Amino acid sequence: MPTCPQPASELVTRARIALGTLVEISLPRSEATPERFAAAFSVVDRIHALMSAHSADSDIARIAREAHRRAVTVDRDTFDVLRMARRLEDLSAGVFDVRVASALLPAQSPAVKPLGGSLVLERECRVRATSPVMLDLGGIAKGYAVDRAVAVLRATGASSGVVNAGGDLRIFGDEFWQYVHVRHPRRPTFAIALGEARQIAVATSGGYYGGTVVDPRNERLLRLKTSVTVASARCAVADALTKIVALAPARAPALLARFRAQAWIVLAHGTKIRVSTAGRVAANRLRPAARTAA
Repeated sequence: MPTCPQPASELVTRARIALGTLVEISLPRSEATPERFAAAFSVVDRIHALMSAHSADSDIARIAREAHRRAVTVDRDTFDVLRMARRLEDLSAGVFDVRVASALLPAQSPAVKPLGGSLVLERECRVRATSPVMLDLGGIAKGYAVDRAVAVLRATGASSGVVNAGGDLRIFGDEFWQYVHVRHPRRPTFAIALGEARQIAVATSGGYYGGTVVDPRNERLLRLKTSVTVASARCAVADALTKIVALAPARAPALLARFRAQAWIVLAHGTKIRVSTAGRVAANRLRPAARTAA
């Protein structure tokens, strides 16, 4: 999980549970108004309600119930996430897929085929499915919510800050440098410094505490033995790319280059770690750090 420690005197942080995790918003003390925090948390809560896999009223639930029978009109944010997910699925040759694999389906869902039907995205935010389908946007919606929260903060006049949704974070501000760390894959209470960053989004997928990921190409449930961190201009892209890099490292260089992103793969053997990188972000957005655990 990336973290960005700063002296308490410089930043004011507010936190709320949303998106299945703890969402933290940090702003410079001079800009930390209740109205700004409220506006940013409001958009996070809204995206949570639209894209929750556990709410019967979400757009995702309505797609599962109705899209194979008739077109479902969804919110613009939901449609944008689905369109982005479709693009990443195409670019990764199916490595990234927001359809729920049969390995994760509840026993009471026999009508849903493995990986479900294909989505058809139509005009005016309408969605159809070729057959019953269940979606889980957890691999991209959290990053999208971070991006939207940053957009709202900027619209209210905030010049810099950090939005962190359970380790999917975005740093904004021209001269607002922040330290970024990730958890040690085998010792998640220890941190590994990646460097200082500004105007960048960072997301991590890892096997912390038994974390798993499904490979949609064969529907196998895999336990990650490494952690994969991606830095990119948008948190939604960084969020999705971590899964692609973890599952298909051979495809990583081309995709990282396309999105001007950089990945760190951290492999641990006992107390020793090995960090490899692929791709790169602009030099004026990242300052490397010594690869040490603390």
